[in-house]
Amino acid sequence: MKRTEIAWAAGFFDGEECIKIMGSFLELRIAQKKPEPLYKFQSIFPGGMIRHYTAKRNGEVYCYYRIGATLSRNILLLMLPYLVAKRDEAIHAIDISNHLKYKRDISRMQLIVWYKSQGYTFEQIGELLNITRQRVQQLFLVAKANNIIPQQTCTFMQQSF
Repeated sequence: MKRTEIAWAAGFFDGEECIKIMGSFLELRIAQKKPEPLYKFQSIFPGGMIRHYTAKRNGEVYCYYRIGATLSRNILLLMLPYLVAKRDEAIHAIDISNHLKYKRDISRMQLIVWYKSQGYTFEQIGELLNITRQRVQQLFLVAKANNIIPQQTCTFMQQSF
């Protein structure tokens, strides 16, 4: 993708966007009456979905492009140098996203260490946590290197996901 495309997307995003953080989930939404600008934005940053909805207040049909989680964070990082009106909001969303990912990884590391202490294999832990064996091993090594210890009970840790 070209810098001019990213700059166009940032300018469009500055005027039309919505950044949502719900719990541990970051989401970007861009709404428009006509879908063409959304298709252009999607061609620059593919991965989200364009949906149509009818507004309750006036019955008109609108479109929105919705992008979730990690992709949203990466898009904000790419557009950040070009954002003006939404720059502070984007920085805040990136910081929160980084914190949520770190917090989620710490919880996972504690859980992985607990499962390993109970004799589970990396494959079994990956199935339980719905992540790859390689990611389990990576988090386990980071946990060991940083002396992350498991919580007392497995059920307490599972509530933090």
